[in-house]
Amino acid sequence: MRILRYIYTIWAVFWLAFTFLLCYPLMFIGALHSAVHRLTHIMNKVWAFTFFRGVGFFDKKIGFTKIKGPVVYCANHTSYLDIPLLFRTIPGFFMIIGKSELAKVPLFGFVFSRVYITVNRKNAKDAHDSYKKCIHAIEKGRSIVFFPEGTIPRDIAPKLGKFKEGCFRLAIEKKVPLVPVALPYNWRIFPDYGDRLLTLIRPLAIFSTPIQTKELDATQIQALSEISKNIIEEEITKYN
Repeated sequence: MRILRYIYTIWAVFWLAFTFLLCYPLMFIGALHSAVHRLTHIMNKVWAFTFFRGVGFFDKKIGFTKIKGPVVYCANHTSYLDIPLLFRTIPGFFMIIGKSELAKVPLFGFVFSRVYITVNRKNAKDAHDSYKKCIHAIEKGRSIVFFPEGTIPRDIAPKLGKFKEGCFRLAIEKKVPLVPVALPYNWRIFPDYGDRLLTLIRPLAIFSTPIQTKELDATQIQALSEISKNIIEEEITKYN
């Protein structure tokens, strides 16, 4: 069984790189100017689709509610598969918040840092500038995906790490719905620690009922964070 997982992982890495390089010319062109950033986003979706199908990942989403206008999504983070899965399951042209280290990834870092938002939470000014970019994106009508844990917590999956308050503050400040998203299986499909061998399990994204924030204020940021964390934890526990 283990040798089969080695072979499967080698194939998946090859297919990931191959499909990325096929899509990259249009990703690069789309990243050059904000007027065509949507092209890069579309190609990221194409890349996620071809990669998932090529390695046998027939993803599924549960509970998604179509909402008019921008939405703040907050998802747990346990694997490098999380972003591709959200490209697969969230429609439209949305924004993703990623750690600043993503900008250093060869090729991918260039397009990600130009089309999406990177943040260095250890730098107060950078974090503040990233938050202002989030506000601007919401005002332009783009939904935003956050990983409120800020990073992939090591050695504790599928348990959640501590949630940072940025996405909850943003949702309340801009009065947009907040949707907790549980990704229960990615830590088993492609773990961020240990042997890092892929397992063929169907990727799943579970979208909770949107939480309305129009009646909330800044004093309820922590409460909103706790509610969202409890919702995600409940779904992860159910499916694990």
